[in-house]
Amino acid sequence: MTCYRSFPPQYTFNVESGSTRTEIKHWVELFFDVKVIAMTRKVVPVQCARFTVNRASTSGEPSAE
Repeated sequence: MTCYRSFPPQYTFNVESGSTRTEIKHWVELFFDVKVIAMTRKVVPVQCARFTVNRASTSGEPSAE
């Protein structure tokens, strides 16, 4: 038998990057009618586009080697 008082349920939410911890806590407590006792943060890495630049030819013509 699991007692939720000793191990409370944990939830994960994706939120706007400009939101503060206080705003997030306020809205979660308001919408879900719960008391937030702790919050942690995880920043999801952003995928960057990779571009390849051909530096062998600066004039736009193929080199005559």
